[in-house]
Amino acid sequence: MFLRCKEMSHKVVERVIIMIIMIGIVIMYFSCTTDSRQAEKTFEVVEQLMNSHPDSALTLLEAIEYPETLDRPLYYKYVLLLVQAKDKSNKDISKDIIIIREAAAYFTSVNDEYNTAIARFYSGRIYRRSNEDYTDAINEYLIAEELANKKDNDYLLALINYDIGAIFEKQLNYEKCLKYYLLSKEYFSKINNRKQENNVLNHIGNIYLRMDPSQSEKAFAVYNEALEYAMQEKDTMQITVCLNNISIAYSVIGDYDNAKKYIDESFALDKNNEVLFNNYNNLISLYIATNAPDSALYYLNSIFPVVNNNNRDLYYYNKLLYNVFEKKEDYKTALDHYKISQEYLRQIYDENSEKSILEIQNKYDKTKVENLYHQTVIKKQRFQIWFVFSTLLALIIVVISIVLYKNSKKKKRDAEGRIEALNNLLSDSHKSNERLRNRVIGELELTKKIAYIHATDSNKGKKVISEYDDLFNRDLQNALDWQNLYKLIDELYPGFRKTFDGQYPNLTEKEQQMCYLTKAGFKTNEIAYILGYSRESADTMKCKIRKKSGFNSMTEFTEFLNKL
Repeated sequence: MFLRCKEMSHKVVERVIIMIIMIGIVIMYFSCTTDSRQAEKTFEVVEQLMNSHPDSALTLLEAIEYPETLDRPLYYKYVLLLVQAKDKSNKDISKDIIIIREAAAYFTSVNDEYNTAIARFYSGRIYRRSNEDYTDAINEYLIAEELANKKDNDYLLALINYDIGAIFEKQLNYEKCLKYYLLSKEYFSKINNRKQENNVLNHIGNIYLRMDPSQSEKAFAVYNEALEYAMQEKDTMQITVCLNNISIAYSVIGDYDNAKKYIDESFALDKNNEVLFNNYNNLISLYIATNAPDSALYYLNSIFPVVNNNNRDLYYYNKLLYNVFEKKEDYKTALDHYKISQEYLRQIYDENSEKSILEIQNKYDKTKVENLYHQTVIKKQRFQIWFVFSTLLALIIVVISIVLYKNSKKKKRDAEGRIEALNNLLSDSHKSNERLRNRVIGELELTKKIAYIHATDSNKGKKVISEYDDLFNRDLQNALDWQNLYKLIDELYPGFRKTFDGQYPNLTEKEQQMCYLTKAGFKTNEIAYILGYSRESADTMKCKIRKKSGFNSMTEFTEFLNKL
């Protein structure tokens, strides 16, 4: 019985320790996830702004300090959103190839096909913009396409096919380019994204024109479809692009009057210098390519007022002049403009070099600050971990001490109760059952000694009590010869055992023994002592016996035993 009590105590200790550890983990979790919860809220806002206001989304993401300290799922979500926002804001993403590849590997490892597809797409986009060999880009796009198909992500499929088409356009493989542009248009149409569809329509018109200028009807049909939608939406930028493309198409087929008409409409519609410069640049390049240097020079004279005072625009302006005078076979003037364009190109290179140096310095400074921050975070986390686990250890020690103290007190109470029961056996007089009582007492010589020690020397008795459990469990069960006791019970109560066992065959041997001793007039604490149980366990056993025998109360059952 005491072994079972020890096992129960150990289970209680284990449960308490587990509970304390769980509380500690919860404390650590909530102390470490404040930043994560804030990041999650920020990401929700960023996703809402991504398509309509990508620059605002980028600002929110860049405001997150030290994203590397976020947990892995949130960090790679941050990476994905950051690259998307930068790309949609026309920022350079070429340097993000390493982190986007890490994000793709992470999302693959957790079987997140949706985000893996997006990460693979942007890997392909970075490879497309960074390399002349587009093999890696195509491979990434194809993997992204397979995953996007599984998730029915039509928007991503539209972007993938558009980018693959752009690769084949750059390689002058117009047939494959047209195939992917048409697929992209279908996906944009499917999700009713007319603005993006319109953009693809303009590219499709350009490809029709380059594939076979003699069949320009297809190009004009596509351009007019795009122009009609842009006018319905009153999208000035889209209208300008369509008018410019139609003008170029007329120039390609030699209809310069219509070309001039549409380019003039484009110029009148949008006075933005960037748009004007690009329109002039495209038209002049076309005149040069079609051996119309005088027309090109005419438009070059028109372009100069809108040239911005920056090295890039001045470089392109002088490069165009060089091409025009070369076509006019005025090689001296062409050479002068070539030298001027190269000087501007050198200045552009110097500017970029200075920017690169500044970027490197900024990155170095930022890295220093980040390292200091990380050191501070690590120290703080170490202190938090030390504090939490020290607290947990102290709580565990306190709980174990309390449980052990209570167990010790319980064991002492049980031992003293048994000794008291033995003293009762020795002192109480039950003449009607004297033979059975004397037989029991006579076979319990070991426990008589313990009772004697306790009665004569309380201090020595207390010392012996700590050893009582081992002595009791080892020797008491072998001290009683129940076969002889059964014979004595049969002599005292002829036929009782046979009749009782016949009526209640479902009782265990210990339960039967309790009934026999109850019949013989032993008290509950005495029976508990004789059978090797605590008083509580003896009471529990009596309840089980009463339920098995079908009596409403123990008194009723005892009366039944006495009459039997």
